[in-house]
Formats: sequence, C-alpha cells, structure tokens
Amino acid sequence: MAKNARSISPATSGRLPLTLACLVFFGLLLVARAHGQYGSLPIGSVTSVTPLTSCPGGGWYSYKSSSGTTYPMNCSTATVTNCSGAQDISLTFGYLNPAAIISTQANGVVVF
Repeated sequence: MAKNARSISPATSGRLPLTLACLVFFGLLLVARAHGQYGSLPIGSVTSVTPLTSCPGGGWYSYKSSSGTTYPMNCSTATVTNCSGAQDISLTFGYLNPAAIISTQANGVVVF
C-alpha cells in the first residue's frame, strides 16, 4: 500500500450512516408545524349590528346616477366578539346596493 494511502476501516465507515441519521433526525425536529396548520381556529361572532343614519366622516363611496341623484352608502356599526386570544373589535362597515340604482346586473361594494 502506498505511503499516504488511507484505508477505510469498519470503525470509520460506521460513522457515516450514524452521522446521516443524526442529521435527518435533527432536521425533522426543525420542521415543526405552525399553529395554523393544526386545523381551523375558532372564529368570533359579529354582534350589535346597528344601522347608522349616515356614514361617519368622509371618504365613503357613493353612486351618482345619470340624472344627478347621489346614492350614499348604507353604514352600520358592529362588534366582533369571542375571537380566541383577542379583545372585542368595534367596526363600521358600509355597503352600496346598486341593484335599485342601475338596470344592469351588479354585485355591490362592501367597505370595512
């Protein structure tokens, strides 16, 4: 055998499968599932829906017909409750129902 040649002994060759097994094991530990992957999270409820006489502040959508009539959004307040780990959330939402305004089929607009 040459002077600088190395031979592979059974003790050395046994380390490779053990090393690979350890790497695979620890690699699988690092691939943990996120909380959202364990199934659906509980959803809250929308309560206390109260229609408003007009939308608060500015910036809400409206529709102006060809005759010049302006149709404002219909706004309501509501509260989202019972969300796991969260406080109740108050919100104002508005909708514009164009079905009575225009003659073509329309789906409407919802703004939160």
